Amino acid sequence: MKTEILYGIHPVQEALKAGRRKFYEIYLARDNPTGRLDNILKITEDRNIAVTPLKPKQLSGLAKTSEHQGIGAKVSIYPVEGLTQVL
Repeated sequence: MKTEILYGIHPVQEALKAGRRKFYEIYLARDNPTGRLDNILKITEDRNIAVTPLKPKQLSGLAKTSEHQGIGAKVSIYPVEGLTQVL
């Protein structure tokens, strides 16, 4: 199973809305204000997606950047159609 880490409020939120990827887990930095994440948390609750609190440094390690905005997600790779399927 190939996965990747998405990070940032808008990328995670848009991937949830699009519904093209499988979400395995959502990571939240413990010191991040929850007000900006309420919509995402509501979706994760509705879809039974696990939410794991992490320290900001741990999330930075997973995302390989400190620009994660306090949220990350372990997701399936983006599904890409082959040329024959498109034609």
